This record gives sequence, C-alpha cells and structure tokens, in this order.
Amino acid sequence: MADAIRVVYLNGSVESSGNGTTPEMAVKTLGEAYSLLDADNAMAQNIIVVCGDTAIDLSSTVTLPAKEATITGAYGDTDYEASLAGSDGNGKISLQADTTIENLNFSFGNASQLENKNHKLILKHTGSTPTVAGSDIEVYSGTYVNVYADAPDGDATLRIYGGTISNLAISSNSMNKLNILIAGGTITNVYGGR
Repeated sequence: MADAIRVVYLNGSVESSGNGTTPEMAVKTLGEAYSLLDADNAMAQNIIVVCGDTAIDLSSTVTLPAKEATITGAYGDTDYEASLAGSDGNGKISLQADTTIENLNFSFGNASQLENKNHKLILKHTGSTPTVAGSDIEVYSGTYVNVYADAPDGDATLRIYGGTISNLAISSNSMNKLNILIAGGTITNVYGGR
C-alpha cells in the first residue's frame, strides 16, 4: 500500500495541461487528474485540488477510474473558491471508488448528477448540487436538489449531519436494508421506501 500523499492540481481554465504538481502546472481535465493518482492510496492520500473553474462535458456519462480520492477546492492555507461546471445534459459523473468532495462549488445542469454506487461518498462544504446518488452517502453540509439513497445490489447507508436537501428519495428491494441516520440538516421532501 502506498504511503505518500499524492496531490494533483486541476484547473480547467489553463491553456494546456501541465504535470499537476503545482497550481501553476495544473492539469486541465478531471480525467487527467485521476490518471495521476495512485491506485493504492486511500481517499485521504489521493487529493485533487480544483484551483480554477473546470468545465465537464455531461452530454453523456463521465466514468472516472476506480481510485479513492478527495476532491477539494481548498488545500493548505488557500481556498481557491473554484467550481466544477457541467453542461446541461442527461449525463453524470460516475465515481468508481470511495470519494470525499469538499470546499467545492458545483454548477451542473438540472438533469445531471454525481453518482457513486457501491462506494462511500462524503460531501462536506459543497455549494449547490442538483443530484447526488449512491448507496453509501454522508452529507455534512451543502445544498442539494435531490439525494437518492439506493440499495439495488446490497445494503445501503445514508447519514445526514447537516446541509439542505430539497428532495430525499430512498429505495431498496425487499431483501436489502437501507440504514438512515439524520442527525442534522434540513430536508424538505422525503419519497420512496420499499
């Protein structure tokens, strides 16, 4: 297992990609940032720092490699106040491993979503996000139009410690459990069940 922390800087506003080692040498795309992460690192050791606004084409699904990661808009003493912006389409960002997203703003089209099925997704200090879906979600803060907790292939867990959720939808088949903890935050509507 790798020990070193791998930090990759991402800035979609740069003219061309660098090696990702500093904000001045940032890579241009989220895919490039993931390609530089260590496959053996835990999510706290693989850090993508979004140091400039970055657009993602969501006209179709963007599937990222199965590498645990923390994606953040702040690192060290610097808050880059950056955002990930997606085109207005039916696509989604499909995460394939445990992921933490923190200190980051999102600007996605209403039909687009951030999905992490069968892996942990931790959301801290995010701006407004249209839709989040997964089977193991922790929400600490942020504003979400839709949060879908889904257990199609096994048990699911949803933990809400803070934030604002307009629509919480839960579903599972009759053989799987959906564990929910609500310890804070605001939820306007709850839908679903077995």
